[in-house]
Amino acid sequence: MDDLDTLRDEVASIDEAIVDLMARRRDVALRIGRVKRSMGSPIRHPGVEERVRVRYRSLGSAQGIDAATCTNVADALIRECVDAQADDVPRDGCVRVLVIGGGGAMGGWLVRYLRARGNEVDVSDPSVPGSMSIEEGCSWAEAILVAAPISAIGGVLETIRVTGTDAIVADVASIKSPFLDELMRLADDGVSVCSLHPMFGPSVSSTYDRNLVVCPIVDGAAEFLESLFSDSGMNIVRRTVGEHDALMTWVLSLSHAINIVFLDVVRESGFAPDELLQVSSTTFRRLLASSLSVTGDNAALYHEIQALNPANDGMWDLLGRSVERLHGYAMDPDPSMFVETMGEGQENMRRVIGGPSWLWPPV
Repeated sequence: MDDLDTLRDEVASIDEAIVDLMARRRDVALRIGRVKRSMGSPIRHPGVEERVRVRYRSLGSAQGIDAATCTNVADALIRECVDAQADDVPRDGCVRVLVIGGGGAMGGWLVRYLRARGNEVDVSDPSVPGSMSIEEGCSWAEAILVAAPISAIGGVLETIRVTGTDAIVADVASIKSPFLDELMRLADDGVSVCSLHPMFGPSVSSTYDRNLVVCPIVDGAAEFLESLFSDSGMNIVRRTVGEHDALMTWVLSLSHAINIVFLDVVRESGFAPDELLQVSSTTFRRLLASSLSVTGDNAALYHEIQALNPANDGMWDLLGRSVERLHGYAMDPDPSMFVETMGEGQENMRRVIGGPSWLWPPV
């Protein structure tokens, strides 16, 4: 009979070999990254990444290993290698960057990210002792990123405008409507201005497959700012500043609302959380993980995203009507409308459901 400790030692030895292979794979990926740079090719190649996933599923199937497990392993290895290639990019073009609000969570992330990529970064933030004033920073910086609270950004942009800075200026706010006039006033005064929105929070450990929305306003500004974030594994997506908030109504406000409502309803259910977790389904656990991630972030920021986006009224109205309608379908002995509604929702997303793995990123 096999000895348990001996078998566990054998597993530990296999784990050591797996990690060694992971490191060897990463080292080969670094060499591939250097070849791609010499050819002028980007770090990310979604087609190649998908071939890796297919390869893992095929190899796993031959060994009786679950396809989802193989896909998860492939995704983790792809992310590790892309991150390694991004960290290996030569830091030739140092840019002087001022982060206004650099003492905050997202501002702090920008400071760390930009410094790690070889830029000279300073901060203007009353919460950071000895930091630059906005006026001083505007005369020093080549690029200015505004990471202040949404309600304060208009005033910050006006202060920047008065300095007559030659720097390229961008906000990184989740919505743009509250200070759109100030952005356009900067542009009218000849300032190179743009608007950015990292579609992730400051706690991310990897920028692989994360989205950065870039809203060009003045020619050339977007290209310059995109260069600060290129070759990082991010997806850089362009939208007009006018389109931005309407998109965020559904991408941010709706998803936040559903997650917060989920936790609120669970709290009001009368069941203790530990009792629910003991019998929880896969769906419940996924929703719980997502909701806890949302509610663990900056609640004041999430309120600004809801309260300051004028497009949100329509979303809340539609959400309320949808809940009421689905309640009726759910209580109806005839399942046809309930089934039809579920099918229509799935069909609307058919082109992406079951497709690229980025649809289901780790929470």
